[in-house]
Amino acid sequence: METPLGNFLDDVALIADLAPDESEVEGGGRIVANLMTIHSSKGMEFDAVFLVGNEDGTLPTQKSIAEGEGSIELSEERRLCYVAMTRAKTHLVLTWRREVAYFAGATFRTRDAIRSRFLDILVSKQKGKSSQDGVQKRSVKGGSNRSPS
Repeated sequence: METPLGNFLDDVALIADLAPDESEVEGGGRIVANLMTIHSSKGMEFDAVFLVGNEDGTLPTQKSIAEGEGSIELSEERRLCYVAMTRAKTHLVLTWRREVAYFAGATFRTRDAIRSRFLDILVSKQKGKSSQDGVQKRSVKGGSNRSPS
């Protein structure tokens, strides 16, 4: 099913794949940001990666959450999340929203967002590692409204 947004994203992906960045060609030294999907980042590396939208319902999607723990869909989205993280050479920034806006009839409403279960796994592993190494525990900025499992 074609949508205006889907068509736009397809066009942007084609342009990004075909047109080399002028600063790379001329050595201009400009700072450049590439916006791309996780799928299109496979095999590439970047000095810094910003992975945004790390809340349940976005990454992983609501559909894969509904499939349940251990489902192929949820496993595939977890793998894609880790693929995106490993694209970073030196800096990785992970963000999530405190509130998510959505349409309810003719109006916008908001609901509290829940940090992605994929990030919760990383936080719980880091806390366990910090405790074992005798290193002071670091808090995750932004907090969470999910208790670590």
